[in-house]
Amino acid sequence: MQTLRRHNPTHVADDQWPATAPVDLDTASGCACLRRICDAERQISEALDAARASIAHCERALELVAGARRLATVGHIQSQPNQPECRNAYPDRLTTREAEVLHLIAAGHSNRKIAEALFISPRTIERHIANIYLKIDVHSKGEATAYALRHDMP
Repeated sequence: MQTLRRHNPTHVADDQWPATAPVDLDTASGCACLRRICDAERQISEALDAARASIAHCERALELVAGARRLATVGHIQSQPNQPECRNAYPDRLTTREAEVLHLIAAGHSNRKIAEALFISPRTIERHIANIYLKIDVHSKGEATAYALRHDMP
């Protein structure tokens, strides 16, 4: 059996500070104590991990809200939840996404701004623009804007 002495953080005599009294500690109770400490540390670590995951989830939700606000101010695209998705609702077989991109091109936005507004990469915007140009047979954003105006695209 081993005797441990607890640290006295004050200058009070040991007989007035019971926390500094000698404690008998055998190996079995010491191991049990260490197991409880390890279990408590594991539980704290798990709780911290869960809190971090929750914070990350909240941060992502805030990013989505900020993106939606940008979309509302940059693109002025209004969603119509009751309207079914139809790939041929636009002239020259433009998809809904291509029509959105064309609308933002006609509004004078840069590729980067369009990508931010639609939550997609600038490279994807470039691909959409290339597809639009092929479908409507134009070669520039100016021609695409004129096309959108001629066809009363929203």
